[in-house]
Amino acid sequence: MNDQESGAATENRFLHLMSTKVSYTPGWYLQTAKAESEWDHRGIDFFVYIAHKKGGDPVKVPVQIKSSENGARKFRRTHSSHRTGNILLFVVTPQKTDKDVRRMVYACLSRVRESGKRYDGYYAQELAKAEAHWKSRT
Repeated sequence: MNDQESGAATENRFLHLMSTKVSYTPGWYLQTAKAESEWDHRGIDFFVYIAHKKGGDPVKVPVQIKSSENGARKFRRTHSSHRTGNILLFVVTPQKTDKDVRRMVYACLSRVRESGKRYDGYYAQELAKAEAHWKSRT
């Protein structure tokens, strides 16, 4: 299996795991959705939606999935610190059990939830950059 096939298989596994609620799925976890291609080009594979601890609109958390530590290192090298600092990066190897993956993700999302962070400003910046890029090409 080449790197692209391995990456796709890992993303499919992640989506399946996050789409299947289990006894320890937190009540504040809402859903996981595949990112559209415009976001995929910015290093986001999925958006995970969680309930904000103070209520209101759900928090849309950007997530990148890698199938190896090497892939994670490459992601960190090729994307700005602003981007990598706003995208949750999970390494999901075949050796990790489904339970291990879920617990790792839920623990990280719990920290995001407790921090009260919202990503709206990050998304606005990324969209503005994309718009400026396309305007400069015309």
